[in-house]
Amino acid sequence: MQTLRKPLKTRKSDQLSESDEKAALAALKKELDQLHNGFDVATDPILIDSLIYQIMSVNMRYKFYLNKCRADKVVGK
Repeated sequence: MQTLRKPLKTRKSDQLSESDEKAALAALKKELDQLHNGFDVATDPILIDSLIYQIMSVNMRYKFYLNKCRADKVVGK
């Protein structure tokens, strides 16, 4: 038997203003740049693995906020 889940409700505290969304994008872009710079100079294999996972994580958050901003028409495509 399949059960249906209720849709998640968004709280007003979860919603960011347009300026907050743009600031989040800018901060994530800066963090990505820093991680890429660290990756370029890293020589330790464990550090390289760690940086790869961090880059992937920040990249996913960046894509989330970018898609959210596009949906809210805060930034262009």
